[in-house]
Formats: sequence, structure tokens, C-alpha cells
Amino acid sequence: MNRRRFLGTSLAALLLPAFASGFDGDVTRLSNVSAVFQAAVASGRKMLVFVIPEDNGEKYLRGRALGEFLNHGPEATLARLGEAELVAATMSDLRTLVPSAPKGEPLMVLVDPSKVPSRALALQTPLIQPKYDHDWSRQGPDPEEASIDARIAAIATLIDNALPAASNPLRAGARLRDAVKESIPGSRWSVQGGCGSYIEGEADRMAMGCGMGHVQARSVRVLYFFEV
Repeated sequence: MNRRRFLGTSLAALLLPAFASGFDGDVTRLSNVSAVFQAAVASGRKMLVFVIPEDNGEKYLRGRALGEFLNHGPEATLARLGEAELVAATMSDLRTLVPSAPKGEPLMVLVDPSKVPSRALALQTPLIQPKYDHDWSRQGPDPEEASIDARIAAIATLIDNALPAASNPLRAGARLRDAVKESIPGSRWSVQGGCGSYIEGEADRMAMGCGMGHVQARSVRVLYFFEV
């Protein structure tokens, strides 16, 4: 039996009822996970899911932390990600495809589609909340830079423990950079600034009146998990 063909066919059969009964938004999200899952089956790679939480505050915190990591994380760790297929999804959508997905809303879920049923491992770590007490008169290091370092380090440790080192770091790193340059399926990139924010590639930019807002350089580009 062709294992990869079997998995792809079984997946399509599973999704047809969901597509028939879901709303357009549900179908789009589910189709993203389906496409990435099938890509993982075809390539023999694992699928890493950035979990989109229900709570809006958590959406922002996770999007910011993952943006900091993906754009400024350690090169060796980012190369490990280049060996995986990336997608952002809610746990509800993931469980439709992978019933063995863990309970709750972990930060990430690592799925091995080469097994039947697929194996799913929760990757969870506490994320330090951003500090918003920027003092324009402060002398010396900005304390928020330390919290950015802590968030990047926490996520890097999760990845280092879950994925093997890349066999070809240069190629894997380039693959990850290409993925980060474009939008990761299931999410978009948002650019945050002191005068508001906008979605990359969107004609209608979200914005607010310019004030005295301050965003650290490594926190400017974040994963946007909200629906517009």
C-alpha cells in the first residue's frame, strides 16, 4: 500500500462533510490545515501548528511572541523549523483533522502525519507579558528588551527539544526565511508602530491617530491571528 496516498485519500474523505456544512471562514481555516497536512505527508516532514487561541488578549500575546521569535530567533533553531511544515490553526480545526490532538490550547502542537493515527505533541511554555511602562526619560537599557529575550529563549527551547537539528542548516534556514517572508497559512503578518498598525499585503490598512506609542524594533512584525 502507498502509505502517503492512503493518508491523503483518507484525509480528503474526512474533510468533505466538514466543507459541506461549514461557514466560509471555517472552510478557509480548515482547508489551510488540510493543505499543510497533505504537504507534510508528501514531504515526509512533521507539521508544526501555531495554535490560535480563543481569547483575544492571548491572540495578541502569542502573535507578538511568535513574531519576535520567527524574525529574530537563533539561526540554528530557526533552521530546525525549516524542516517542518508550518500552519496556524485553532484547536477545533486541528482536532477535525487530528483527533489525537491534545486538550486545551497549547502554544504549539507538533504533528507526525507518518503515523496512523497521527501523533500530536503539545508544546507549551509560559510567555512573559510585554511591559508597557516606557519611560522616555530613562537612562540605560529598556527593560522590555529583557522580556523579548526571555520570550524568544522560551520558544527556542521548545523547538530545540522537539525537533532535530537540520541536516542541511543553510537550506533549511533559507526555507524558513522564505516562509517567514510570506504569510504562514492560517495567519497574516501585522506591522505594529507608534501610529497604529497594518496588515502586510492588505489594501485597507488599519490605523489610529498618531501619538506617543513606542514599539521595540524586534516587536514590530507580529503574527496576526484575528479575522478581518
